[in-house]
Amino acid sequence: MVLIVTTVVTSGVISSKTIDLAKNCNGVNAVVSAESVQGWGEKDRNWYYQKADGSNTIGWDFISGKWYYLKDDGTM
Repeated sequence: MVLIVTTVVTSGVISSKTIDLAKNCNGVNAVVSAESVQGWGEKDRNWYYQKADGSNTIGWDFISGKWYYLKDDGTM
């Protein structure tokens, strides 16, 4: 039996709870797929900007008509 968990990420950040759910299904092979969406996301009181390719922006970037600087770990 295969459990397929599909997550559509509208905030730009994949929930670690969703991934943990898939990994902790005892006796079941789990497959996780995610469709990421470009945009801002907040996790642990930090803001990130995820690009369409799923990577986080770092350094200076021009987003929606404004310049933003994001640290090397992707946080603003």
